[in-house]
Amino acid sequence: MNEFEDLCHFRTPRLTVSSWWEHVNCGVSEVKLAQTVLETLTPRVTATLPEGWQDINHIEDALLWMNDRASESCFLVVQESSDDQVIGFVFLHELAQELEAIAQGADNVSIKSELHLGYLLAENYWGKGYASELIAGLVEWAKASGEVKSFVGGVDIDNTASIMVMEKNGFTFHQSEGRNNTLFMQLELDKPSLSRSKFN
Repeated sequence: MNEFEDLCHFRTPRLTVSSWWEHVNCGVSEVKLAQTVLETLTPRVTATLPEGWQDINHIEDALLWMNDRASESCFLVVQESSDDQVIGFVFLHELAQELEAIAQGADNVSIKSELHLGYLLAENYWGKGYASELIAGLVEWAKASGEVKSFVGGVDIDNTASIMVMEKNGFTFHQSEGRNNTLFMQLELDKPSLSRSKFN
């Protein structure tokens, strides 16, 4: 996913989003970023996340968590533009079926990527429109890049705020197998948007 990490750098009115690699390579120490991870991954933030995302209580845990995320995904850092404060992270994975089809030499596979989307924000930034702004900026970047076919995101069934964020940005419910209590929502960028959320 290095090509996406090179490409995926965008701004919104309040946010700047860029690659984890870019931060580390520009002199931001991994330890400093790990401290931000510790401050961000509170019990409320990680309540519905996988086991490996729980109990990140020490710098060593945070460093391991960051390196795991960087090795498995396009790992992006979300900053508040006004003061460069890191307030969250975005994770983009290419969907397995797309990669398998390419590896098998299928002729009818789109060269555009189908991406699984995940994101999280620090508790202090909940309920202030940052999540909607972030996803809107990501979708705008993806459309402009021409590199992305679709996004699929999993949302806990009780996380109505995240469901509303996804709906507001054009995602619709998607039939997919997954963990219990997880809804999968999809946005196909090659299709015109249908009606927007009633929560707009």
